[in-house]
Amino acid sequence: MSFAARAEREGPILRVSLSGELDAHTTVVVADAVGRALDQAGLSSVIFDAGELSFMDSAGISELLRIQRLLADLGASIRVENAGPTVRRVLEITGLLEILGVQ
Repeated sequence: MSFAARAEREGPILRVSLSGELDAHTTVVVADAVGRALDQAGLSSVIFDAGELSFMDSAGISELLRIQRLLADLGASIRVENAGPTVRRVLEITGLLEILGVQ
């Protein structure tokens, strides 16, 4: 399955829509999408829309945590929205629902 991370900046908010499988082979796509936004001033939060994310492994989790730490250093926040049952369960098992602001 192919993977995509579509990023759109809405003022101080970066919305990143994820689709496919977030794993060791695709984390670079997420890193690039968020990295470009971090280079710009005024970012207050990154919202990941996981509605079309079908799978996430430990590499995907690590990438989200890396981004969360970068955002925290900038005083910005992270939130994961629309996580399906599979992705939500992975985040629940790892204790990351609150840390990643899962809604």
